[in-house]
Amino acid sequence: MRIISIAALNVVLPPPHRPERYVKLWMDAARRKTPVGLRGDVGGMIGSAHNRYEEHKFLWGDLFKFVNIDRDAKWLDLSTNEVAAPEDVTQNVRIPESYRPNLRVLPYIFFPDQHRLIFISRLDQQNTLSPGMAKTLVERLLTSSDLIEAHGEAVITVEPDRETLDRIFHLPVLKQISFEISPPNALGDVERRLFKWMEDQNATKFTQNMSSDHPDGLQLGKDQRQVAEVAQSNGLVTARGIDEAGQTVKYSTVDHPYLEKVEVDTGTTTIEDSFFQAALGMLRNFVRVGG
Repeated sequence: MRIISIAALNVVLPPPHRPERYVKLWMDAARRKTPVGLRGDVGGMIGSAHNRYEEHKFLWGDLFKFVNIDRDAKWLDLSTNEVAAPEDVTQNVRIPESYRPNLRVLPYIFFPDQHRLIFISRLDQQNTLSPGMAKTLVERLLTSSDLIEAHGEAVITVEPDRETLDRIFHLPVLKQISFEISPPNALGDVERRLFKWMEDQNATKFTQNMSSDHPDGLQLGKDQRQVAEVAQSNGLVTARGIDEAGQTVKYSTVDHPYLEKVEVDTGTTTIEDSFFQAALGMLRNFVRVGG
């Protein structure tokens, strides 16, 4: 039995939100085969991309994470516990310019209709890619100047867990809450109404901030709760309030990514099949938001 962890990103292009635009953006980015820096000496890229949209409504492939070698940095000689002489490094270290060590491979499935990239965040102890680092990877891949010129600027959001918003709603005293929404194509009735309203105002982003000095705090109505549900996947929600212990607490949906842990019985199924079925279940959950 193995356990894998799955996460998701919401990829949003400016209108019009046609699936073929997302397909072309992703395939164009993959064809460039351009690595990007993620953090320190860690780099990443789209390792592969297979377009199955016409038959199956998704794209699939692998994300790569690796180490970028600083060829001008010092090398340690463990046999002497001293810095290796530059001439010795030149003579003994021969790594092709195109090679990158410590490769990590994480499968993904991209659903253009729902503009969700669902990926394995933890395949095993070695092959891991945090949701935050995946966001950085996709953001830097899709927002190069040539891709922005061709497709518009993509906005990437880490799909948050659903518990954070529930905690906000159940605060005994809610003192402040903020919403930020960048609309994609609407997937539910509430989203359709909200995004239509934004479209009528020519608005590309919606932000709202509410605070209260009342002892009972804010009392969110049904409409505001629905806006928050839309914002958690299409922007962000932040809040401040007082918990049951009388302590001031702060919450933000960006701090708590959605992670689905899946048990895989490798004796009866494959990791690929388990990942695909879990991704479909996650997608249905995301689509219900705002419905």
